Amino acid sequence: MRLHRVLAPASDATSVGPRVTLERGPDVYERARTAQQAAALVRLLGPEALGGVLQAALPALLAGAADASPAVRRQALWALHHLATRAPPEELRWQRALLTDVARRALIGCDAAAWPAAAPAACALAVALDGRDVWGPAMEAVLCEMLLQGEMHVRDPERRVIWLDAAPCLLQAMGLAQRGRARPRTRA
Repeated sequence: MRLHRVLAPASDATSVGPRVTLERGPDVYERARTAQQAAALVRLLGPEALGGVLQAALPALLAGAADASPAVRRQALWALHHLATRAPPEELRWQRALLTDVARRALIGCDAAAWPAAAPAACALAVALDGRDVWGPAMEAVLCEMLLQGEMHVRDPERRVIWLDAAPCLLQAMGLAQRGRARPRTRA
């Protein structure tokens, strides 16, 4: 729960200056419900309508992606994934630096509950921002962080499966082909 500081006027004549009171902000349930509703609204829009809504929806989705609660982060990241895969890339590129940072931060220290949304969202944002530019800043930042997360959680089968599902779009955009496992050679 986030507490907001509010300056209140002094209540008596003997006190000098304002006193600080604390007010409670919305709790996790309210933030998660709001993020879920925002994500549902973004998903309902078609590709042609996403460009017009992007400027209004992006600040709320970025705040949700930076939230401390995994439930709120997950909903906001799914909405960002939808924007990255459905919106025209030109509509996202005007915030390239900010979205690159959001994609990278979504992966760093990601909670297990938010990882199923963080990995696909980060990869989709990198592809939408840089396209096939292998040396683009978003592609480089997300690929470095994905490789680091893959190495850190190599023994976690759930994260590994999600990593393997999210990484192919990033690798294909870089021109790398994913192949099945090679069979061992048998001697004739």
